Amino acid sequence: MTDEFEHLVSDQMSLSEIGTSNPALNCDDTGTASYNLTAQLDQQGCHGTDSRGAYYNGTTGGSGDGGGAGAGAAGHHDASLACYSIRSEPEEYDENLDAPDSVTYLSIGGNNPVLVIRESDADSVSPASEIPYSYVYNTPVKFDSMRRHIFIPGLEIIVEIIDYERSLTSHVLNPNLYTVKLTHGPFSWTIQKRYNHFRNLHQQLTTYRASLHIPFPTKSHKERRDSFRNMHTVHQATASPAMQQKLGKPLKKIKKSALPRFPLKPDSLVSFDAIPQRIKQLEEYLYNLLNISLYRNFHGTINFLEVSHISFISALGEKGKEGPIKKRTGSTRPGQSGCNFCGCLAGGCCVRCSYFCTDVLWSKWRNRWFFVKETCFGYYRPKDGLLRCVVLFDQGFDISSGMYSTGMRNGLQIATNSRYLVIKYPTRRIAKEWMTHMKRVANESARDFTLPNPHQSFAPSRPGVQAGWFVDGAGYMSAVADALEGATEEIFITDWMLSPEIYMKRPAIDGDYWRLDKILKRKAEQGIKIFVLLFKELDFALGINSYYSKAKLVEQHENIKVRTHTHTLPTT
Repeated sequence: MTDEFEHLVSDQMSLSEIGTSNPALNCDDTGTASYNLTAQLDQQGCHGTDSRGAYYNGTTGGSGDGGGAGAGAAGHHDASLACYSIRSEPEEYDENLDAPDSVTYLSIGGNNPVLVIRESDADSVSPASEIPYSYVYNTPVKFDSMRRHIFIPGLEIIVEIIDYERSLTSHVLNPNLYTVKLTHGPFSWTIQKRYNHFRNLHQQLTTYRASLHIPFPTKSHKERRDSFRNMHTVHQATASPAMQQKLGKPLKKIKKSALPRFPLKPDSLVSFDAIPQRIKQLEEYLYNLLNISLYRNFHGTINFLEVSHISFISALGEKGKEGPIKKRTGSTRPGQSGCNFCGCLAGGCCVRCSYFCTDVLWSKWRNRWFFVKETCFGYYRPKDGLLRCVVLFDQGFDISSGMYSTGMRNGLQIATNSRYLVIKYPTRRIAKEWMTHMKRVANESARDFTLPNPHQSFAPSRPGVQAGWFVDGAGYMSAVADALEGATEEIFITDWMLSPEIYMKRPAIDGDYWRLDKILKRKAEQGIKIFVLLFKELDFALGINSYYSKAKLVEQHENIKVRTHTHTLPTT
């Protein structure tokens, strides 16, 4: 009753403002429950706050001149105080994350109405089988934004703690390391977390939920506050008839078992015999938490689950492993950046001094979101969501850790034939976990590219490949035209000299239908991404005029991207 009261009157929000019939109880003079607590407190006229900052009325029947603490008539006890009296016994769970409903943002913006639905009462979110591959081309969104779309719509996340490790010597306060298995549709992955990780997430969500009730001056806080308060009072003019009917239904009171109830007792006070019960408590907390979209889409929860917007795209393969890292700048090839002292550092004459010069004097550490897929790895820049690097596993792949390789106990050095990266993790355990995972990927799903292949090829021999021999250019160009016409997602073209006006099929009896620029424009208008790489000639030696080809193709459609060969890509 106390928690419901605090939730109802926090931020001085009435029942009509939050648009819900949540039966927050109050007590009258006789101690019976009623639903007019807000009106009763307004009549009494004095306010205060309890130890957790909840807004309440703390006066009795006397006058207000006594500072809100005066006594009433003799023998009279204000029973409303019983509704928010502080409990003397310690609480076992923290239920501050209770929400009126599972809220989903449909649109967020300025002064426009914000439509919010309740997933428990509406069937507007139909389950999807997968996220389409074209999603990778959406406009990048920074990682702490509420506009990110991570999960498959309509599918829940199953939580199961499958194992734990207990170490009272190295981790006195958080001795248990839990292995959590998460399942989202066809994707399954595991994460390892301690109790303090759960507690930190709970604290972030508690702060975030409180921020929705505080009118911060920033625009983003105002949008989130409006969407939370107007979840039931949606403008009828902007809602469809079906939505109006669903919004007209009264809200159902959420059962206590569906609330994310966080266990307050730390792991250091949990005995060995009580660990199964602790595992069940954490499972229920995380599962109930992820069923509330308001918290599931929070960037702290997304980081906790180690997922991103590329995690659940079936065309990219398995989810893989992801997480935040710190990357050292200048990671190209050893000895190409920073101070080298005439080759002494690259030659290994000084170990620690080398890392001091490269780490402290000449380099900086940047926050990145690192991911490992079946045959590649790379990283995003969280502050703007841009993809900064993708590296393929190849025969030069090598990964090492330790003081000699990186100068840090929690660092990793990753090298391929094309890139050299130095990254570090918060702890040594996490660094070893990533190192083990990348070695396993290199020896399993990427073994075709990391092991030697015939004829020193970067790729293995593949039987059953769709290939054919062509006698002349007529048959080849016709086959290329058919392949372009059948493209559904992407088109890649690389050429030494390319003429946009070339006819792919001859004779040209269909007008310019089979002309190259017309084919590419037609496919670009269908939403297909087209990438063209051309050779940038030297003007005094060759007159192939690659600039004209680039300008002619780019002007066709925004989905056609052209880059010339000698223009290098930026690296970070």
